[in-house]
Amino acid sequence: MEMQSTNSKKPVGCLGKGTLFLAGLLIVLALLVFAGVVYEVNAETADSAQYPAPGRLVEVNGRMMHIQCSGSGSPTIILDAGQGGWSTDWTNIIPELNNNNRVCAYDRAGYGWSDSAEDARSPQDAAGDLAALLAAAQIEPPYLLVGFSHAGLANRLFVARHSDDMAGMVLIDPATEFDNEIMSPELMQQQQTAVGMFKGFAFLAKTGLLRLMGPQNMAGKAPFIGTEPADPDIYYTFIADPQWWAASAQEFESGLNEEHMTMVREQGAIPDMPLVIIGSDVLDAGGSVTMEKLQAARYEKLQTLAAQSTQGEFIIAADSSHNIIHDRSDVVVEAVETVLAADR
Repeated sequence: MEMQSTNSKKPVGCLGKGTLFLAGLLIVLALLVFAGVVYEVNAETADSAQYPAPGRLVEVNGRMMHIQCSGSGSPTIILDAGQGGWSTDWTNIIPELNNNNRVCAYDRAGYGWSDSAEDARSPQDAAGDLAALLAAAQIEPPYLLVGFSHAGLANRLFVARHSDDMAGMVLIDPATEFDNEIMSPELMQQQQTAVGMFKGFAFLAKTGLLRLMGPQNMAGKAPFIGTEPADPDIYYTFIADPQWWAASAQEFESGLNEEHMTMVREQGAIPDMPLVIIGSDVLDAGGSVTMEKLQAARYEKLQTLAAQSTQGEFIIAADSSHNIIHDRSDVVVEAVETVLAADR
């Protein structure tokens, strides 16, 4: 008698179909991510060809850093942009300064044409990078350091360590070690949430998604993206790069790190030298009541910092937002000239 086979086919159940669908979906997503990564790498290569470094690329601590100098004279004016910015932020200010002076604008790690860094990017790290960059680029002192916003933390550490090399300093609405103390709990929560946002966007940027969306289209919705950059073509091209987001996340996180702020508090005393600190005019810039109270407290702290030098002065740039280098570049230029005159 003929035996019947017991290996009959069994229908695939709902669970099996779901597993197959999920596996297929994951494969499609992986292929899309891979395609996005390839697209991003090719786009970054094209960006480098379209926008070559306008200045010099100098090896610093195993990385390449960008610095661009023009003009001649002494002291050399060193321009250090705020968080998220780089040398092109000073496009409108450099021509006002380099007729009679040597002016150098540089890019911190991860911004502009400078390679990114893997460490936590404390103010001490940034100050060390600047010292190594100036030495490697053979830019001799004396220096007049001009720092905007977040750069002020590292600038103070640099000046404290190299006081004999300094002709003076201008700080433009600088971040301070006191900011976290006077910030409301709601604002602190917003700052902490922003760190996670930056890190998330850094991942998305690696897949090319942010580039496809167009960073300029995000500017009105993301307050950490500039809406009026000095050079929009370069700016919106470069902030599509994941290293911009990673560097911003590093510096944002550093600003919330109490150990880093303690370092500035203990090691960032301003020596007795020509000094101008510029504060923004939040009242004329349409600030909220909360921001007005915060800025009033900041005014007091900035005045205290300026008083660390007998030659220190605190001024307010009328009709300016925090972005003073764009809103009132004339005030910045006048402050630099005041320090130059005092040094000479």
